[in-house]
Amino acid sequence: MRFRRRARVVALDRAAPPVESDRTRDISLTGFYCYTPGGLPVGTACLVELRLSGMSSDLVLRMNGEVVRRDREGMGIRFRSLDSDSRFHLEHILEELTALAADVYGDSRAPVPPAPRGVA
Repeated sequence: MRFRRRARVVALDRAAPPVESDRTRDISLTGFYCYTPGGLPVGTACLVELRLSGMSSDLVLRMNGEVVRRDREGMGIRFRSLDSDSRFHLEHILEELTALAADVYGDSRAPVPPAPRGVA
């Protein structure tokens, strides 16, 4: 599933300019990947701001993280700490994405009804 949200990543040592991204993927409780032409070096401690826009309001989740991977398309960030509010909202987002994926792709854990008699 695509997870397109705006992200802003700021190096805690402020040695590099903030990185802005309008496209992310692979979100979990432990981190995410953001597409960006530039990036921060692997090992950089950072503050992550993930902007969630709803119908009537915006919500910004803030987490401490570390750049753990970088390639030519972007960078992977591991969350080092989440406050309780950010964790709650992130868990809710993940539940919604999981439910949406089950609706779109089918949930293999759901019981399969028996075939009608006479149908192989």
